[in-house]
Amino acid sequence: MARHRFPSGRECIVWTRLNGFLCRSLVDTGSRYLVVTPGVVEACGGRLTGEHSPRISTAASSQEVPARPVYSIESVQALGVTASNVEAIVLDLPPGCGFAGLLGVSFLRHFRLEADYGAGWIELKPETETHG
Repeated sequence: MARHRFPSGRECIVWTRLNGFLCRSLVDTGSRYLVVTPGVVEACGGRLTGEHSPRISTAASSQEVPARPVYSIESVQALGVTASNVEAIVLDLPPGCGFAGLLGVSFLRHFRLEADYGAGWIELKPETETHG
């Protein structure tokens, strides 16, 4: 897998494809879920699962977020890898933040993540490449 470069010491924002819909997402290892805005979940056709998230906190919010309905996104592609049926929640993100979603643990857990924020790079490897 190719390394994605970003400005050294800054946040890592990457292009993400959700069921074919392209948007920018902030990599957020502190978020339990993939987080998308209401417009993105509508555009990508996210499907309600009938479950609700626990109260959570994310890098995009300094406050704890109340429980939210959980959606399933059939296909999520980012950083050269793809995961299927990724759990997501919908939140409004701060205006002008420069991204429309957060790549949280519900996506990242499918891969081996290596990153060096000081050097400005991140890489995800499929599980099949991590054992052996």
